[in-house]
Amino acid sequence: MSKTVIAELGSLVRRLNTGRQNDVNAIVEIDAAFDNLGVATAKPKKRKGHSGPPKTAKRQSGKRRAAKITKRREFKTIATELVLATFEKAGAKGSTGALLTKAWKAAK
Repeated sequence: MSKTVIAELGSLVRRLNTGRQNDVNAIVEIDAAFDNLGVATAKPKKRKGHSGPPKTAKRQSGKRRAAKITKRREFKTIATELVLATFEKAGAKGSTGALLTKAWKAAK
C-alpha cells in the first residue's frame, strides 16, 4: 500500500472513533436526563443473527448419540475386487457404468 492510502485509512479511523465517542457521550447525557425525570429507559433489543454454533452441531447426549451410530457392514468382496471382477467378466467388449452399478447393488 502506498503511504497516501495508509494515511487516508488512519484519518478515516480517527474520524470514526471521534464520531463514535460523540455518540456514546450523547447517549450518556440522554440516560442522565431520563434518570433526572424518572423515565425508565427501554432495554436494547437482542439482535437477531447467528450466535454460536448451529443447533445441529450441538453434541448429543448418551442414548440419542449411541442410537445414531451404526455398525459398519461387511461384504463378501471389497470394492476393488468387485470392480476388477466386473471388468474381467465383461471381457474384451468392456464394461459400462450401468453394469458396475448393477454389480454393486447385487453385492449389497
